[in-house]
Amino acid sequence: MIGRAWTVLLLEPPGRQGYAGEPALADEAARARAIQCLRVLWPRQPVVVVPWVADAAPASDAADPSRAAADAEDCHADVVVRAAPFFTDAKRLAFVGAQHCAQVTVIRAGALLLPMAVLREVVTQARVRSLDVAALSGVPGDVCYVVRGETLTLLASLPPVPGTTTVPQMVERLAETTPRGIPLTFARVAPREGAWTPLAAALPASFWRSSAIAPLLELPAAQRLASAVQQQQRAWAEAHAEVQSRRSAQASGDATGERRVPVLVVVPSRYQTGAHSAWAQLVPHLPSAEVAFLAGRSTGLQALLEAQGFGAYDAPEGLGGPSAMDTAALLRAVDACRPSVVHLDGAECNAWAGLLAARGVAVVQHLRLNDVERFRPAFPYVAAIVGVSRHLCDEVIRRTSPSMRVEHIPDGVCLEPEVAADDEPGTHGEVRCLCVGRLEPAKDQMRVLDIVEALRVRVACRLVLVGPCGSDAAYCDALIERIRDDAAVVEWRPSVVPMAPLYRQAHVVIVASRNEALGMVGIEALAAGRLLVAQRSTGYESIVSPDQHDGLLFDRRESAADVAIRIEAALADISAYAQAARQTAGARFDAAITAGRLRRLWATLAADGTRLSR
Repeated sequence: MIGRAWTVLLLEPPGRQGYAGEPALADEAARARAIQCLRVLWPRQPVVVVPWVADAAPASDAADPSRAAADAEDCHADVVVRAAPFFTDAKRLAFVGAQHCAQVTVIRAGALLLPMAVLREVVTQARVRSLDVAALSGVPGDVCYVVRGETLTLLASLPPVPGTTTVPQMVERLAETTPRGIPLTFARVAPREGAWTPLAAALPASFWRSSAIAPLLELPAAQRLASAVQQQQRAWAEAHAEVQSRRSAQASGDATGERRVPVLVVVPSRYQTGAHSAWAQLVPHLPSAEVAFLAGRSTGLQALLEAQGFGAYDAPEGLGGPSAMDTAALLRAVDACRPSVVHLDGAECNAWAGLLAARGVAVVQHLRLNDVERFRPAFPYVAAIVGVSRHLCDEVIRRTSPSMRVEHIPDGVCLEPEVAADDEPGTHGEVRCLCVGRLEPAKDQMRVLDIVEALRVRVACRLVLVGPCGSDAAYCDALIERIRDDAAVVEWRPSVVPMAPLYRQAHVVIVASRNEALGMVGIEALAAGRLLVAQRSTGYESIVSPDQHDGLLFDRRESAADVAIRIEAALADISAYAQAARQTAGARFDAAITAGRLRRLWATLAADGTRLSR
């Protein structure tokens, strides 16, 4: 396959920021349909399917690619499945060996509705004009583009480009940020006028009968794209109508009546892993008959709520407030629960505070970020604000008024019986370190790797890094590559639920977050009696008191070697640190106490609302 042209079908990694995934290609039958379409388009061109797998092994250039069983009789087209662990297209393509090809056509599921003639045109133009990168004008760059193998080699040799995911994004960003640009030719090919025959039409409609795309393929070819757009617009219109209907029902009194569930907690974004973890700790201490949740799908929190009998409503992926569909989902839950109090956790909820207050609901806004300004749009409508740290509450009061009801209620953890690590540090020749958090610059896992590297000079140690890709895919890829270079002592796990066993196995928990308001990971580490080593921030200064020997704080400019020396010294007295850590967690971060304070606040607000309504 070296030197030939490839068609690469990229399948999205689950949970990548900014992408909802591609459910149409989630099962083998749907994937086979897409592959068949690509074979019709380029019969003699190998198809390489690239799913995302966290621990994928690099492809061997010398090995014969294994053939899939989708169409064994077609001797002209290979189908190769090569998994990749990276998040940006350039890294994924380089990882599977695409840089050895003459030309690579990158396809995602959305290309199935594009005209066959247009797709052929962009490939032809890329070859005839000797373009390094060619994409379709008016079509998102990730849906379909063409790139030369030599260009992939060049891009793979460059440092990560922040904020980019696709090759066209990377090239455009480089051209903007480099004074003279980069020596690459990039063009967007304008589709020619002609019949709109989508790629999916290359196969009979019966082939697509079980697919979500089937209704579109039953229409005349020229109407399919317009119909797809109309379907989306109808969904928005229906959601908008639902919002108006529910608002009218409230105004006329149809939605009033006995409260079914007094409190509705809204935790919308599935990327708020800290918030989800905090509520998971509180769930055992909250009554399921009095509290319901609106939470993002596919989260450990939602599974826990359902297992313990709480009312749990699905939030659409990326629930953010401005969309009518998001608002309809919220009002649907509000009308089902008829709560006295809606507790909003996340800056995404700003757009709803006024709407909820107008419905006679007491609104609570939960603050977990030091960026108070992001929450200010909600402040005029809330009955109370909950801040997870004292400095956060003081900042809110400075920006609002002393009359604003602001409650300092730190996150809590379920306090387990004292559990020692599996063995003391050094018993088997190594210290086990743990780092938890989304992979993104603000969490600064690169700094953690520096510290562990310096610690290894002094003591044998291993690191387990836990967290999904955050908002910067390029940073994630750079981090993953560095981890792969040191795979013998560093292990990355995209997601682990539950986390308790990992805390029990660790000796040291390292946090390098630059600006935490509190730090759920730190609280969990203290409760587990582990040595917490955290970068100094207002949040971690409110958790750790080094003079009490309940953890270590290091400064941003402190060298990794100096931090390692301090960790080595603390390991010599790790039992004392463990005892002090548990005492701090029990005295200040008991989930039972946190849940009790929230329940008292909710009860007070509900009673105030009842008196006002009379």
